[in-house]
Amino acid sequence: MQEIIAFWPEGFLYTNYCVGAIAAICEQEFGTTPKIDACADDLRTWWSYRENVREIPDQAIAFLDRFLGAEPNWIMPNLASARSAIQRALVSPKSSSTTLPNG
Repeated sequence: MQEIIAFWPEGFLYTNYCVGAIAAICEQEFGTTPKIDACADDLRTWWSYRENVREIPDQAIAFLDRFLGAEPNWIMPNLASARSAIQRALVSPKSSSTTLPNG
């Protein structure tokens, strides 16, 4: 983790803030927190993350999804209606139990 922080401190800070906010919301609303994917501990992932968001800032959303274990939408990460959780919600019948969205 230290090499990731040293490699890209501002990216780590922003990402850590977002993951923390998502975890707090999930804990409050669903009583559980999302698991962090193992790729979040891989410096190669962070290298790719930094390179990609420099060219296309919207890719940060896809990497955040990836870190949270969801399958990212690499083509249109900023389009809410293209997100897998939204797609599932649109086609699934309403249920009485609330589940944690994934993706």
